[in-house]
Amino acid sequence: MTTGQDSIYHVARIQDMTITRPHEVLALLDTAEQKSLMTPFDINRLRCLAYHNGLSNYKRALRYALEAYKLPSAREDTEVLLSLVELIADEYYMEGDYANSVRYCGEGIKLAQETGNRMSEANFHVTLGQNLLQMRQEEEAFRHFSFATNVTEEKARKSSSWVEWDNYLYALGMQISSFSENKRYEEAIAMWPVFEKAMENLSKCDDTPEGLVDMRIASGYAAYAYIYRQKGDTIKADKLYDLSASTRYASTPDGEGIRIPYLIASRRYREALHYITREKQYKQAHSDTVNYEYIEWHLKYELQAYEGMEDFRAANHVQNNIIALMDTLQEKSRQEDALELAEMYKSNEQARQIERQTASIRLRNVIIISAIVFLLAAIAFSVRMLYYNRIIRNKNNVMIHTIDELMTYKDELFVQQEENTRLKATLQGPQEEQSQMPAKEDADSRLMPKLTDNDRTLYNRMIHEITNRRLYLDTSLTKQDLLKEFHIPTNKFSILFKEFAGCSFTQYIQQCRLDHATRLMRKHPQWSLEAIAKESQMSNGAFYSQFQKKYGMKPSDYRNKELSKGWIDE
Repeated sequence: MTTGQDSIYHVARIQDMTITRPHEVLALLDTAEQKSLMTPFDINRLRCLAYHNGLSNYKRALRYALEAYKLPSAREDTEVLLSLVELIADEYYMEGDYANSVRYCGEGIKLAQETGNRMSEANFHVTLGQNLLQMRQEEEAFRHFSFATNVTEEKARKSSSWVEWDNYLYALGMQISSFSENKRYEEAIAMWPVFEKAMENLSKCDDTPEGLVDMRIASGYAAYAYIYRQKGDTIKADKLYDLSASTRYASTPDGEGIRIPYLIASRRYREALHYITREKQYKQAHSDTVNYEYIEWHLKYELQAYEGMEDFRAANHVQNNIIALMDTLQEKSRQEDALELAEMYKSNEQARQIERQTASIRLRNVIIISAIVFLLAAIAFSVRMLYYNRIIRNKNNVMIHTIDELMTYKDELFVQQEENTRLKATLQGPQEEQSQMPAKEDADSRLMPKLTDNDRTLYNRMIHEITNRRLYLDTSLTKQDLLKEFHIPTNKFSILFKEFAGCSFTQYIQQCRLDHATRLMRKHPQWSLEAIAKESQMSNGAFYSQFQKKYGMKPSDYRNKELSKGWIDE
């Protein structure tokens, strides 16, 4: 087995290639597997890195990470196992499987504590915090971010290496970005002096790679320019943006993208489009653009810019590109699923070929027959899966539009929140569950309440029941009904909706009815608008005005588009 550092199949050399030359890495690993030049563990781990770092294909990366994790050799080196568990937790997070990501974060934290690897422990806390944010457990998430920053700061202050200070800056950056994404701008701004001091310490390290400090400064100033802009301090925001733009990194192909969020927030749409166009051209020339990251970080910014300029024709073109790319990704995912089993059979066949080289003549015939059986099974299964994919493609030729996607996202969010509620109930102890049930006598308190995580849990349960039981269609539903059923203090009811829904109880119910009407138009486009409004417990005028205000189009236009698709009332 080739392990020499001068060999092209050396693990460290291939790992360095996973970011910039992922396709070449995959080809090398195929050859290494066929010729038994590397261990199965290294092959699967490096395949995971190629798909993660170079191709942003997190589903494939997760598959190979789990293959490596299942091998006994994964337990031979604790540090390598830690890095592998970090990858698995990250892949599950990128795939939106937050429950499994949290599970592997817990395993990783325990392993890191047993081995005394504080830096790896901090990284797991960062990933855990990201998951908890998606699960709407903000306070718990920021507690994990704070733990990570404290650990990395402690490590950095005991070291003169740039690596430790850069790890500290990464943890700080994740916490600041999370504050910004959740519109907690004051808390992000409060961390500005800490961030500046960390940057200063990084710049003082003798071994800091050239350009790293410039890149961190550019990114930090750009992030805070956006934060101050959202906060309304345009003078401070403009100053920070100019400082970021003056760095060398901000004028490189890799760094121009950090300008875009601030420019859009400042309504400098033409400048934003200039950098978006340059970044798209660079990505198209140097990397794979058929992925969700390209949609999230390029096309959606482009859509926001055109909408801000009120160039709706161009915005519609970008929206169509997003939809087409999403369809392509979904089709690509289905094809990969269909061929996955065939690849597994192919791997088994390769293993059997290796066994045949050392087996006796008597066993060789048996193995050949077994290989043929497996091959026939793989072909039969592949044909069946391809036929199944063809049926799916025929059923999914209808173009999904923006409102349809929004309704789908809301449905998925409802399911995810239901899972989050179940998961949180499992994690919390009986004592905490008891504390989540406010005493009835508190309902008469006249003090201004301070909302807690328990209030959030109570609110989520109430919203779940309103949605699940369609209480919003009950015209006799009143605030008193909900106060009585969910034991909510009177003085907290309005505050719960204002804090967590961003509107009043009445406005929330109207929004639910509007969503219900939209779903009816999707399901029954042949119905009249009057029937849809009546079924949704809305007046014709309220239905018309609220729909047009929210979506920028008449409900009749939307219904006609759905009708033209040829949807059948089931």
